[in-house]
Amino acid sequence: MKGFRAWMKDRYGTLDEVNRAWNHAFWSSRFSDWEEIDFPIQKGREPWMTEYVRFQSDNFLGFACEQRDAIRKFVPNAVTTSNGSEMSGWLRLDTLYRELGYAATDTYVKGSAVDRAKWMWGLSRGLTGRQRPFMVAEMGPFSWEADKKNGDDDLVAWVDDAVKHGAEAVLFFR
Repeated sequence: MKGFRAWMKDRYGTLDEVNRAWNHAFWSSRFSDWEEIDFPIQKGREPWMTEYVRFQSDNFLGFACEQRDAIRKFVPNAVTTSNGSEMSGWLRLDTLYRELGYAATDTYVKGSAVDRAKWMWGLSRGLTGRQRPFMVAEMGPFSWEADKKNGDDDLVAWVDDAVKHGAEAVLFFR
């Protein structure tokens, strides 16, 4: 909690600015003390949750960059990445992969989700700030199609599609 409050203070400077930016004059919901800002679980205020999601994304980015820097201390040209599922909904993948320099997405295809996977693969090519190959860091047969007889044929098709969309590596999970 202290980290979120410190992040908010750094971002907004004052509680008056938080109240102004979040339109907290509405319904008399103004903050009068930084201690009133806690985790936004079930608080019903969209700006609060939005800022918490940004805070979490920034924290993850900081951690990932610390790991990248530790690795590059010993291997200066090391390629670094991290799993980045589009399903997370809170991680700024564009910021993460611009910092790390290489995009990696998770793909668990289920029936009609093939089109969503293709969309994510296309997006992943540009997440580093320029068009380049990416990696499917996790792919698995978590669907009825892959569980049926000849399900391996579906996996082969998904890998083929990922490569056609720019994946230069596909790793299987489980």
